[in-house]
Amino acid sequence: ETKSVPIAASITGTAASGFEVVRVSVGSQVASLEGDAAVLGDITVARTQPVSIEGRTSDLDVTVGFELPQGVTAVTPDTVAVHVTIRPITESRSFSVGIVPVGARADRTYSFSIPQGLVTVGGPPAELDRLAGANLALSANVADLDVGGHDVTLTFTVPSGLNLVAISPTTVSVTVAAS
Repeated sequence: ETKSVPIAASITGTAASGFEVVRVSVGSQVASLEGDAAVLGDITVARTQPVSIEGRTSDLDVTVGFELPQGVTAVTPDTVAVHVTIRPITESRSFSVGIVPVGARADRTYSFSIPQGLVTVGGPPAELDRLAGANLALSANVADLDVGGHDVTLTFTVPSGLNLVAISPTTVSVTVAAS
């Protein structure tokens, strides 16, 4: 007797610390099995032989057979390609940070419309942990501003290993006065 059942990859182990499995895919979705009717009746899925991802930091492609009960064989396919997608775990965190004038002249005072902004940074959790309590600031380039009101774009220097997700607000009003 024959029976068609869905294929399920059997994944064992865990990826390296700081990495996660994003997706597991199999090259074929259905396996045609052959064997004793009494045993086939209990089978609802064709599990692959175990695929270990222990300690992995990158994707894995492997071709494996099936783990089937005694007296049951896989007709088509008799092996299946398993692809495991692994990526670094990333998070994003937001920090409330002060706004600092860059290029300020000694004979001018600079008043910002708000004292701080919000910076959202993404990257590995361990790298983000290092930012907590760090001396972070948004920069507002005021070097070429004359006396009066101006809108200035805020910038943020992202530490190595991280990426900038967002700055809010993106601009700030600054009032420049002679001191």
